[in-house]
Amino acid sequence: MDERQKIEYRSLILGALLHDVGKFTIKQFPKKEHEHPWYSEEFIENNLSYIKDRNWVNFELVKLFAKRHHEYTKWEDEYLVQQITDEHNRKLAYIVSRADSASSRERSDKRFDELFLRREAQRFPLDAIFSEVSLQEKDFNDKDWFDYYEKISPISPEIAFPKRAEKSKALLNQADYKTHYDDFVIKVKSIELDLSFDKFYITLLSLLERYCWCIPSATNEKLSDISLYDHLKTTSAFAACIYQYHLENRFDETLIKKPGSYKLLLLGGDLAGIQNYIYQLKSSTKLAKRLRARSFHITILVESIIHWIMNKFSLPISCCLTNGGGKFLLALPNTEHVKKELEEISNDISNKLYKKYFGEVSLNLTWQTEDEDETKDIQLTEFGFKIYDFFKHAEKIYDQLEKEKYKKFQRLLSKGVAWNTEKFFMDEEIWKEFGKKKKICQICGKYPVEFSKTAGNNTIETCHLCNQDEQIGKLLPQTGFISFSSNKTNDCSFHIFDNIYVTLWGKNNTTWRNSDFYMVKIISSEEDTEERSTKEITDKHLLSGICHTFLANHVPIVKDAESFTANYKKWIDKEDTDIRIGEPYSFSALATLSMDVDREKGSRFIGILKADVDHLGLIFGRGFKGIGKERKKRNIELDGRIISLDRVTPSRYLTMSRMIELFLSGWVHQRLSSNGKALPIQKDFNKIYTVYSGGDDLLLVGPWETIIYFADELNKKFREFTCKNEDITLSAGIAIVKPKLPVSKWAVIVNELLERSKSKGRDRLTLFNTTIKWEELGDLIDFMNILHNNMEGNKNSEDISNKPIITMGFLYRLLKYYRLYKRVTEHGDVRNLIYHSQMSYDIKRNIVRKFLAGIESSKKDQTKEAFMKDNLCMKLFQLLERQDIRKTNLQEGIENRFMENLMIPVMWTIYKNRG
Repeated sequence: MDERQKIEYRSLILGALLHDVGKFTIKQFPKKEHEHPWYSEEFIENNLSYIKDRNWVNFELVKLFAKRHHEYTKWEDEYLVQQITDEHNRKLAYIVSRADSASSRERSDKRFDELFLRREAQRFPLDAIFSEVSLQEKDFNDKDWFDYYEKISPISPEIAFPKRAEKSKALLNQADYKTHYDDFVIKVKSIELDLSFDKFYITLLSLLERYCWCIPSATNEKLSDISLYDHLKTTSAFAACIYQYHLENRFDETLIKKPGSYKLLLLGGDLAGIQNYIYQLKSSTKLAKRLRARSFHITILVESIIHWIMNKFSLPISCCLTNGGGKFLLALPNTEHVKKELEEISNDISNKLYKKYFGEVSLNLTWQTEDEDETKDIQLTEFGFKIYDFFKHAEKIYDQLEKEKYKKFQRLLSKGVAWNTEKFFMDEEIWKEFGKKKKICQICGKYPVEFSKTAGNNTIETCHLCNQDEQIGKLLPQTGFISFSSNKTNDCSFHIFDNIYVTLWGKNNTTWRNSDFYMVKIISSEEDTEERSTKEITDKHLLSGICHTFLANHVPIVKDAESFTANYKKWIDKEDTDIRIGEPYSFSALATLSMDVDREKGSRFIGILKADVDHLGLIFGRGFKGIGKERKKRNIELDGRIISLDRVTPSRYLTMSRMIELFLSGWVHQRLSSNGKALPIQKDFNKIYTVYSGGDDLLLVGPWETIIYFADELNKKFREFTCKNEDITLSAGIAIVKPKLPVSKWAVIVNELLERSKSKGRDRLTLFNTTIKWEELGDLIDFMNILHNNMEGNKNSEDISNKPIITMGFLYRLLKYYRLYKRVTEHGDVRNLIYHSQMSYDIKRNIVRKFLAGIESSKKDQTKEAFMKDNLCMKLFQLLERQDIRKTNLQEGIENRFMENLMIPVMWTIYKNRG
């Protein structure tokens, strides 16, 4: 682009980013005097005129795009694109208009537009996106299905939990709304400019997310579920791509307006080898730090590659549609130049990753289908029918990425039909360095030694990556800011990819302001949004290039080393004897925290929780279909054609993705970071270590019992966050292992447990080798507490009995009866039906009779009657009940859900009471 085109391009993407900001403004007024485009223009004039001096944009063009981005003739002439007299400006405005249509296409239904014209000033809140997902063909216009709304407030994980109310009673509070809007205006006016438009754009985009996430982009009577932020972001992204497309393919008004022309291309990326890279560690030295550092490294590597690709094509950061869990989706212009560059970029990335990670980590990129019958690229039309198939395009991308996993480094390792044998060997420069020492890293056991460090009598030799892991692991707990730059800033800077460096800055360190960065991410922390994490965002002057992010990076920190070593002296490992305040707990120390100091009992294990969202692909693909009460797809009329309504538009896709990420990255982090001083260790979630949490899954490590309790709360909060929608659920597995078990082994174990939960119907938890529905966990916890409180030496004074009547022997016999029961239900072995009579006799003899021993004869009947109503007896005799006496089949006839799940409360009690 020449300088004129650059100014034009920046004006276009800024105008597109702010084209509907008037919808935010207009809701302040009980009675509107103008339509929202008028207020968009006014907002830009009143609040952004300070950027004129930078000469980044044509300011009048920016206002023009904001005011004139509609084509529907019901609008007044002053808002219509076609009424622009300047031919070139009209072409540009059509680009914004078509990008607007592509972002939230269903609003092109004339009926919806008319509703919007009548109702846009009304103060309806944003419908919670999760309340509208249905895999069971619920009516999306059924008012009873839409009763969850988002609260007006700057974004935070806690605020984002939807509120339930009737729509007629859910109108936004005028005073709250005005405060919210005024705060946004103050922030926009206070952006401190430097020489970079891109940095200004990053900060403005971040502010739009912070304040417009809860503002509906349209307030139709039945449907207001797309956030204004996601709509503005995608409109700006698509406008950038369409503009670049026409720079290469004729800047012709007819072509710009042509329906069905393919102008956007979706690029999908998937970083493969993540689990191997994170888990395959040979040594357990400082394992907790290294795991978290490696997970962080992967997250930041993916983001750096995205930045690098965006920079290659001069695209704004808004063109990154989604990014999470190692996968991303980018919007690019569908030009020959881009497709040619993508081939080179793909090879370049492969070479760089192959050299740095020795083939362990690779990035798969795809932008085409593999089907030879489909000659077109997987692309998104900016107008017309296929916008309703947005997720189908994305789904094809992800399907192709799955196939690419089996062709790792294919282009790099082959030349046509022959192998490229040169790439089978280590890079020559690295080989020369390796040849000098001929040693392999003691931590990962894979890469050549580059560093040597002495600790006491031991010398540890590590590779570059493991040395970097250790440094990052030390810095992460206190990191408040992450800056991206094209050069090394200080000793806390780490080379990530190509010319991109990442620097970690302490929570109270603001010297990053004077560094040479192109982006700074402010991380939320335990002080929450109104304290440290957003202090910089709420400062009078807001520096260009900063943005807010939620990153699940909680690390349990030692706050009282003396108490730890004194209280847990009996169980502390040698490596934890010199533990210090401010240092992260080791996995060994977390296991030690599982012990009951007062009773000197317990099991020194850690728990590993792995969970992910069920059927997420299906939810995106089918969860937003326009199904009516007649169970038929709804249709709309568009350009004289009848089109089936599919609500998976890009903006809705982004809203859903972003909200799931907010829960997994934001809520999980804030919950784990909350202060647990007054809580028993079992409920002190501050002691849980985040290995990773984001995208659609998480992996956490902590004291084993704490992990179980957190899993229960995680599911309950996720159900609350997703409007208790029965189609949006979690599956999880919990492994309970010794702290010294190699990561590679417990990673396999917990993966298998998660897969078992999924294979048995999803919406389940697998724990103690037993898969249960989430709603069953509460009763099992109650039973465990009853058993524990009645154990010898653990008597709860509030219970009816003053005698400790449960022994470890009785618990182990319950496990024996459980195994006999399973042989009957799983194999039909009738010989084991004896379990029923044996268990009945055992309960009566060793529980009831033991309790009554020593009680006067005259009081026995009354005492027995009371005891039989006690929780302990009721739960034990519940094990003997048949679930359904009408069943004639042997296995079904004796099936008992409580008996099926007996392993969980019994093993849990045994682990708590080991001496």
